[in-house]
Amino acid sequence: MNEFIKERNRAFEAGDLNWARSIMPYEASDEVIEIAFHKARYECTHVSDARRLESQKWLVERNMRRMTGEWVALGDRLPGRGK
Repeated sequence: MNEFIKERNRAFEAGDLNWARSIMPYEASDEVIEIAFHKARYECTHVSDARRLESQKWLVERNMRRMTGEWVALGDRLPGRGK
């Protein structure tokens, strides 16, 4: 596994928004960084289900969609976990 993926997975598990900030464009607002972080963590199959469910809840509470455009609802099967 390459170093970027290892660091990404660590950051997703830790909820490390500073890591996300370090890879985003300089002009990105804190709000955009946090939204991107939760959308990406929700989709990532290399992160624990517990962390992905935290992001699912975060997205639902803010009426956000997935990266793919679909709505997110509490109790939805996690992406990459079958039908």
